[in-house]
Amino acid sequence: MNEVSSQRARPSFFEHPRARLRAELDVGLRRLHAAARRLLGATTHSDPVERNRLVQSVTRGEHVKPRWQWKPVAVERGLWLELARARLLAADSEAADLYLARLEELETELLILESLGRSKQVRPMAARLFGTGSERLFADAEHSILDAAHEILANTPVEREPKTIPAASTDRSNLRDLMLAYAKHVRLHIAVKVDPDLIANAAVGERTVFIADRLFGAREAQRLATHEVYGHLVSAFNGRTQPFGVFAVGTAGSYGDQEGVAIYLEELAGLLDPFRQRTLAGRLLATHAMHAGVSFSD
Repeated sequence: MNEVSSQRARPSFFEHPRARLRAELDVGLRRLHAAARRLLGATTHSDPVERNRLVQSVTRGEHVKPRWQWKPVAVERGLWLELARARLLAADSEAADLYLARLEELETELLILESLGRSKQVRPMAARLFGTGSERLFADAEHSILDAAHEILANTPVEREPKTIPAASTDRSNLRDLMLAYAKHVRLHIAVKVDPDLIANAAVGERTVFIADRLFGAREAQRLATHEVYGHLVSAFNGRTQPFGVFAVGTAGSYGDQEGVAIYLEELAGLLDPFRQRTLAGRLLATHAMHAGVSFSD
């Protein structure tokens, strides 16, 4: 007859009160993150015909006003209660600072979601999250990011490449297959979907790359694959393997950090060409002008 060991079995992870609370916190954080991601969908998707109209009008030097209409997205009351509960749990977490900072960002993102279409409300919140372009390059630097953008536009030549690479194709090189090849190289299993309503060239979810239904330059296609797969999706995979759930959804400031990493990878790959530099500089100037109240046409 076998004797029953008097030694108590080691308790499972979820038998520890602190572990259970952290699991509850991570579940709540993921729900809040999923809700806040609607902000990305609400601002990156619209009528592609309107986008083309704006591009063509600006190319011709015409004054034009966007016809897009952003509508507020209601946030369920239960999510605000979830946020309050998450803050209580986060305060007692081993990584309290990381969780609380990200929860503060998520609150701002949800408030922006509810304020879409009301520029006077959105602008100060967007500035708090993403900056305005007037920030210093470094803490002890004399010049600002805006100064750097002006320098790039003043001294970088205008170079354009022909748009010959389709988003998807069954009989020639295309961006979708390139994205999949890059993912295979780092052993990631992803989906790539062509999105006809996407305003940006590309955007990512947790395991999916969405690409616009348009033509791309050959170097541009390589840059997008480098940026989205090696920059964003690899980092997202790494975050999901960490013990704290906050790394899976991104810590506070991770949007800016991730863009910095992705653009640095573009440079390492030799793809941060003059056109790309001018594009980034132009975006920064446009952002700064928007916060200053300048109209789209101006």
